[in-house]
Amino acid sequence: MKAAWALGAMALVSAALLAGVNALTAPRIASEKRLAELNALAAVLPARGEFDNDPILSGSPANLPLDQGIQIEHIWPLSKAGIAVAQVYKVRSDRGYGGPIELLIGVRTRGELLAVRVLSHSETPGLGDPIDQQKSDWILAFSGLSFSKLEPKRWAVKRDGGAFDQFSGATISPRAVVEAVKATLEYARTQNGPAVTISADDQNPAD
Repeated sequence: MKAAWALGAMALVSAALLAGVNALTAPRIASEKRLAELNALAAVLPARGEFDNDPILSGSPANLPLDQGIQIEHIWPLSKAGIAVAQVYKVRSDRGYGGPIELLIGVRTRGELLAVRVLSHSETPGLGDPIDQQKSDWILAFSGLSFSKLEPKRWAVKRDGGAFDQFSGATISPRAVVEAVKATLEYARTQNGPAVTISADDQNPAD
């Protein structure tokens, strides 16, 4: 009985310590995650002169399923003189190899991608993690693309008949990102109308 009481007391003390550590570190972890999100947001915004609202104050959480395992979690609208010029979407894809992939995707109202950045992921180091700009420049290939410049059927990795590179030994990670970006562009098109047609001289497919 004494051993049982001692063990129970130790368990209670351990639980209290863990709760205390969590209470102390949770705000800092949340703050660091928010800072990382804000830094990534800056990378997908248009030039400052192109909008005059505060996207942080204008943004709002969302729960918009785009496709199986892909959903929009937050939207930051951008406008100038009250006229919409772009949106930034926080998108979660559950199609990653190691777990969910969170992305920031900036889209002009005319249907052109500003940029795409990975916020967080759990992809295999050295195989799937080149989706992160800190690991490679692969993600930069999306900047400036639209359905007018690259037809929808080519929004896939090359192994699936599309225009985007996959990685050596890893196809699932880049496929998940391409599918999430394509789904977001399709959603943006329903909100903003058809994309502006680009002249033949401006055609720039990803490959």
